[in-house]
Amino acid sequence: MSGLTPNDMYMVQLLPDRSDCQEVQSIVYVLPPSLTRSATIYSVTNGNWDNPDTWSARRIPDKTDTVGIRHTVTIPDNTTGTAEYIMYYKAGRIIQKSGARLQTGY
Repeated sequence: MSGLTPNDMYMVQLLPDRSDCQEVQSIVYVLPPSLTRSATIYSVTNGNWDNPDTWSARRIPDKTDTVGIRHTVTIPDNTTGTAEYIMYYKAGRIIQKSGARLQTGY
């Protein structure tokens, strides 16, 4: 399937593929954003959140970004990291130092 939109509702009907089975089942499904979302900026190395060299776009992520965490990213003491959405990849993790915050979901 293609052309689906996040947060929209879709009904899928499962039809029998045998003539001796007449049962039809319907499923209503809401497509979550995480299945269609891709990172607008992602980590390219271990580093601090507030260091542009940590990021693919060579800038600090902001509240409009879908951020892909592919490395260890540290939010330094008393710093706030912002993003619309965070996607974690296999080796990705975020470390929050003392007083650090991460705000998402704008």
